[in-house]
This record gives sequence, C-alpha cells and structure tokens, in this order.
Amino acid sequence: MKNREDALFVVWWVSISCWIDAVAALLVGLFFDQSFLIGAVINTVCAFFLLRYKSRVAAIILLIITSIAIVVQLLSDGFSGSMGASVFQLLWVIRAVQATARLHGFYASQSDSNEVPPAPSPLMKSASSAIIPATENTPASQTVPTPPLDEKKKCPFCAEIIHAEAIKCKHCGEFLDGSHKNKLEVLK
Repeated sequence: MKNREDALFVVWWVSISCWIDAVAALLVGLFFDQSFLIGAVINTVCAFFLLRYKSRVAAIILLIITSIAIVVQLLSDGFSGSMGASVFQLLWVIRAVQATARLHGFYASQSDSNEVPPAPSPLMKSASSAIIPATENTPASQTVPTPPLDEKKKCPFCAEIIHAEAIKCKHCGEFLDGSHKNKLEVLK
C-alpha cells in the first residue's frame, strides 16, 4: 500500500465483499441450512466494524474465519473449483489486516478528506468555554483574571524563582498561601 487512499480502498473492498458474503449466507440459511445464519451475523458485524472503524480486530476475526473455512473445505471436499474463490478472499482479508494496521499506525496522522470530525459533546463544550478566554460578547463581570503564563515571583521561604500562580513551592515544598501546614511542622 503506497498511501492512505490505497489502505482505505482495501478496507472498503473487503467490507463490501463481506456484506455480499453475509447476504449469500443469510439466503442459504433462511432457505436451506440454518447453520449459515451464524456466519452471516459474524460477517455482517465484522464488515460493519471494518468499514466504520477500520478495526484491526474485525480484520483479524475475518482472517481467522476465512482460514477456518478454507481448512474445513479442504478436509471435506479436497481441492475443488470453489477453493480458488476462498483463497482469493483470504488474500484480500490478509491485505485488510495490513491496511488496518497501517491506518492505525503509519497513516494515523494523515486525515481523510471525506471523514467528518466528531461533534463535540456538551461536556467538551462546557470545558472548552471554561478554558477559552472571554470574548467581546462576554460581560467583564464573568471573566476571571489570569496572570500571564510567564509571570514569576520569588518564594518567600527559599527565595527561588517560581510561577506567580503557584500554591506550593517546588523547591522547598512550603505552601505559599499559608492555609496548609508543612508536613514537618505537623510531625513536631
């Protein structure tokens, strides 16, 4: 796979082939042999997770299922004409495992142009409004004054330079607001 688009195509192709296989297994299960229904459900779930989430787990489950199907077919019928289709599907599923690994690894930092970022949850909106400074539309009474991030001061206990908004000195361990007692004083 040369790029992210190739990996996405492989995942899409394997997902679509799993959907087709699931529909075929569903039809066989409904009209002839109900044992095919389990395969239809498994293929449908794996195809969904593979297509929606580019799931490596779904690709590996498909790899295991396809491998087991080939072994069962070899043991029951020997090498037959339909074996070629199963081997072809196995090769595509192997490529899907590789594609999902690349999508979550090497290509993870690249974004897909047609992927829509998830909408922020109400909790994230409230958290971001608390972090983002007030704008012109916000009344001055609602804004909290914050000192600049680079503002420093001296610790009154050890005279080392610390952040202006520090509560406890990182050098001597003393609490600067006086509301807490030092651990050594408590032990005395």
